[in-house]
Amino acid sequence: MLTLIFGTDREKARAKWRKLVEGAKEKESEVFTFHSESWSEEKFEELINGQNIFGNKLVAVCDHLLTNEEAENFVSERAGDLVNSLNVFLFLETEISKDLIKKIEKVGGKIESLELKQVVDKNREGFNLFTITDALAARNRKQAWILLAEALESGVEAEEIYWKFVWQIKNL
Repeated sequence: MLTLIFGTDREKARAKWRKLVEGAKEKESEVFTFHSESWSEEKFEELINGQNIFGNKLVAVCDHLLTNEEAENFVSERAGDLVNSLNVFLFLETEISKDLIKKIEKVGGKIESLELKQVVDKNREGFNLFTITDALAARNRKQAWILLAEALESGVEAEEIYWKFVWQIKNL
């Protein structure tokens, strides 16, 4: 079984991952921890095919393992074997390639993405919308276009920009 938790909301992702790890420990499973520095292809291969003598599941706890290129290639090639293994593989990552996500989904692995929600502050000081309307009034198309792109990138809503344009056109 393969479970991958990733995303920019590191606190929630790590809490979810720890909950799964603690659940595995409560079931008296033997836990093996892997990091990008402690990657061992032989040990991972052993966990895919191995079994505990008492019938307990082996659990591979992987904390940002896929930042190691060799490990990422191995997991990409053997994703099907990881999913079909009798043992449990728990991955925690911040960023992961879309190709690997698709491959894991295709073979039936569990994937959970926890992304931070961006909150747009209405009282932001970052962008002054009136600079766009000034460029519009001055008939400077290039400057207005550049400022429009900057406004959208900084999180200003399109509707807010639209009403500033309407206001300026009425003034003209």
